[in-house]
Amino acid sequence: MNKDLIWAEHVRRCLELGVSKKAYCEEHNLSYQLFFHHQRKLTEIKSSVGFKEIVLENEDMQHHQSDDSPESVLQVQFANGCTLIFSEHLLDRVFQLCQSQ
Repeated sequence: MNKDLIWAEHVRRCLELGVSKKAYCEEHNLSYQLFFHHQRKLTEIKSSVGFKEIVLENEDMQHHQSDDSPESVLQVQFANGCTLIFSEHLLDRVFQLCQSQ
């Protein structure tokens, strides 16, 4: 197996378990410095794929929280069990931001 894939799996498992990086490295007999090197490398790869971070302002969150009506949502379930849930308000905001680009 590719060395980068092995490190990517270690980084993913560490984050999934929610343990400290130091404890994970000690438990799996990994170099702490190499762990950070590969984590940084993975972060750089992810940030270079062309996605743009969208930050909701406080007023957007207050609008969302004050709305008592049920919202339709988009759910994306990944093979690893993680689920992303997008509210109707969030999707509207994303589309507004995309149109303003």
